Amino acid sequence: MKAATPLGLDGSSSDGRGAAPEVAAELQVLLPPEITTALQTLARSRRLTLNTLIQGAWALLLSRYSGRADVLFGITVAGRPPELPGVESMVGMFINVLPIRVAVTEDSPLVPWLHQLQAEMVKLRQFEAIPLARIQAWSDVPPGMPLFETIVTVQNLPFAASLQERADRLGIESAQFVERTHYPVAVTVLPGTELTLKIGFDARRYDPGAIERTLGHLRTLLEAMAVDPERRLVDLPLMDESEHEQLIGQGNRSPGDPALQDLDLDQLSEEELDTLIDQLR
Repeated sequence: MKAATPLGLDGSSSDGRGAAPEVAAELQVLLPPEITTALQTLARSRRLTLNTLIQGAWALLLSRYSGRADVLFGITVAGRPPELPGVESMVGMFINVLPIRVAVTEDSPLVPWLHQLQAEMVKLRQFEAIPLARIQAWSDVPPGMPLFETIVTVQNLPFAASLQERADRLGIESAQFVERTHYPVAVTVLPGTELTLKIGFDARRYDPGAIERTLGHLRTLLEAMAVDPERRLVDLPLMDESEHEQLIGQGNRSPGDPALQDLDLDQLSEEELDTLIDQLR
């Protein structure tokens, strides 16, 4: 791989640089308790980790957005390999970011594909203490170019709950925190009764509406995985029913209808465009 996998949303901002004055922005969505429980049950029953489910969903989304069957994105790791002498007594931040390359074969059954992804994750553990700059030097990506533009983090620390508890003691109704990275898109997942999906993004490159749809698509993928894990990848939808019906409604309009003319094609993913084209035929 000689270039970073594109998210496919570049140029979606209204002015070409982003409408927001701040560089960093963040949006989030919650998974209902019943879907969160179903995902946890799926993970336990199939001997998968929550990390694997999230990374699998993001790999599939990235594949469909970019139109590529071979995708690359970053994942955060603990950075404390057990084979490192004295690692248990070392103090400090060891978190590292590693690239993971995923082959997305749409005809693959979901669970075996996830097991294969998890096996790749195990292999990556031997590199978790190696600086990303050194790993990039081993790659075919030209110097000065990013190895990847999206990262995925599944937080296992109860930071959010602890923050809210302290806020409650101080009489603060809602405590929030915004994480910032230098990556254009950073997906963060916070476990809990309701799984929290967050996307931090570069507001100069991406419109909040496009990121909001991306969050919705990620949520839809995870819900579909939880409800029926026996599906093939190709059978997992990106759009929920309301979005699908809205797109069909746009496709059924006559060519001269102003609503169709006003449709911003730059903000649609590749799959949405294919669906719209099929409806117009």
